Amino acid sequence: AAWREIDTSGDFKLTKTEFGEALRRFGITSGGFLFALLESSASHKDGVLRVEDFDAGAARIVREIEAEELEKVEKEKEGRRRGTVTTVTHTLEELKAWLIHKFGKPFSFNPSLALAAAWEQLQPDPTLGVGKARWITGLQEMGLSSNTEKLFAKLEHNGFVSLDAFDAGAAEVIHNKGKDTFTEIAPLEPEALKDRLAQTYGRDLDRTAALGVAWHA
Repeated sequence: AAWREIDTSGDFKLTKTEFGEALRRFGITSGGFLFALLESSASHKDGVLRVEDFDAGAARIVREIEAEELEKVEKEKEGRRRGTVTTVTHTLEELKAWLIHKFGKPFSFNPSLALAAAWEQLQPDPTLGVGKARWITGLQEMGLSSNTEKLFAKLEHNGFVSLDAFDAGAAEVIHNKGKDTFTEIAPLEPEALKDRLAQTYGRDLDRTAALGVAWHA
């Protein structure tokens, strides 16, 4: 999980600046020191830290996730080209199940994370709701073909669907973003950094899987 959180661009590599900026979000200020330690054991010395340099097990998981997500995207594109994408949901629970299936591969251990990812595509600002036009077009962009207006009507209040009305678990995930940080007392060693990230993003995952999702989230 840790690498998915750090590597926001999803290109499997980080420069020293990107690595340092990512770690500062966790309250870690010794990114340059950690970068140098990890790069020193890498087979290349080109100023870039790759996911394999971070953790070999996490690298395998990250690349498997990326391959599956790419395959899913290509299938959806082909379905749209042929006009065969006809996803229909009639209830909020059906909508949630569909969104969890669509967004949930990296977050299968916690469906609320998948729903939070889906909501952030509709509305990046957690303090705002989603209006009717954005609700309809956003779900259509995700591949939902019909019943978007009926679902909106069931959820809306004063013309907007709120994050809390959409899903309480997703609301908790989004509102708590950035709160699980810690103050760095002394420069961390790479393994100590991995331990902290695994604790933060692991939940029910083993250490390797937690590091994979965190690198790529």
